[in-house]
Amino acid sequence: MRTKFPFSALLISAIMLASLSPHLAAPSRGAAAVPAPTPLYYLALGSKAAIGYQMDPAVDWTHGYVYQVRDMLAATGPVELTNLAHRGECSDTFINGGLAADCSTKVIDSPSQMAEAVAFILDHAGRMRLITVDIGGANFNSNLKLVMNPDLVQRTTYLIKFYAQLVHDWNVIFGTLRQACPNCEIVALNQWNPFPAGSTKVDVAPIIVHYNDLMRMAARPYHIRMADVYTPFVGHALTYTWFAKGDGHPTTEGYTVMANVVWQVVNAPAS
Repeated sequence: MRTKFPFSALLISAIMLASLSPHLAAPSRGAAAVPAPTPLYYLALGSKAAIGYQMDPAVDWTHGYVYQVRDMLAATGPVELTNLAHRGECSDTFINGGLAADCSTKVIDSPSQMAEAVAFILDHAGRMRLITVDIGGANFNSNLKLVMNPDLVQRTTYLIKFYAQLVHDWNVIFGTLRQACPNCEIVALNQWNPFPAGSTKVDVAPIIVHYNDLMRMAARPYHIRMADVYTPFVGHALTYTWFAKGDGHPTTEGYTVMANVVWQVVNAPAS
């Protein structure tokens, strides 16, 4: 007597046979291609430090903090860097365009970095991963003789005017960036002190600390987080900057410190 198998049992047997013997199964057409993830964007804004300036011509500019942060971001997912920083950019030229040798006289026609940044943000709405901005250091460097005037009264008078202009410009810059991208992660870098203790007649540390406090207060209403690069540079100016060769911009080691500070801020819980 022939044993009768129900149709469902035959179907199950066929499926099991196909899975155990791939060579007996129907030829595969190949797995569907998985589209590459859409990259997000990292927008860098600022002046010399943001473009990775190095005083020594033997050292290329690809070691700047911006490029190191880009690599850190890339380790978490596809990211593309757009760096709009200009060498010699001051806070007022950032807003209005032009490059000024002393942050007051327009000497070169160039587009407004802020306008370029806003256009980029709007063109890539919803795809911004990070915006970093360090602006104001060129103002400080371009007016160093006035900032360090040994006459206390003259120095104080100048610094009041100097800080007032910076605070105004920071509010315009931070407010404009936040308006263009309400939900973006925006990190502003404060100013390091490139002068080793005792290397100047006027102690610059309190002046830079005040500068950084004003920047932090300007950034707060716009929910822009601060990367404190000042603190780790204290006591390391000769290692982290080119001060020994007459320049206060960071060395590769200094840029690495800056990148790590930015990365810590990016990964810190929102307050």
